[in-house]
Order: sequence, then structure tokens, then C-alpha cells
Amino acid sequence: MRIRRIAILIDGGFFHKRLPKLVEPHFCDTPAATADSARHLCKRHVLRLTNLEADGVWLDYVYRLFYYDAQPFQGVVVQW
Repeated sequence: MRIRRIAILIDGGFFHKRLPKLVEPHFCDTPAATADSARHLCKRHVLRLTNLEADGVWLDYVYRLFYYDAQPFQGVVVQW
């Protein structure tokens, strides 16, 4: 059986704005707590997508967890 690989892209600005509405304050008050919350949310998402019940194998389905935080592009695109 082929394992389905999942990539998750986290928009840092949106994540930091939304996280306090999803979890209690002590789960997002330090960088370590925020990282743990992100990992927990990714794990829950992968388990839901794969219909898994075992916690230990969820990373077998993860291709990569991408995190980015950048300002929206304000420039002009020039095509060559």
C-alpha cells in the first residue's frame, strides 16, 4: 500500500492572529508553546485526513511542514 504524503503550509501572520482564538492563552504565550500548538494542530489535521487513530504513525504521512512569515508583496511584477 502506498502512503499518502501530506505537505502543510502555515502562514505565520495568520497563524499568530488566529491561534489565541483556537487555544487557551497559556498554549501561545511563549515561542515553545506556540510551536507545540502548531505541531498539535498539524498532527490533528493529518490524523483527520488519513483517518488514523494511532498517534505514533502520523509523521509517516507528512512530507513536510512549511512555515513562512512575510509581508504581502507590494511591488510591481514585470514579465520578461
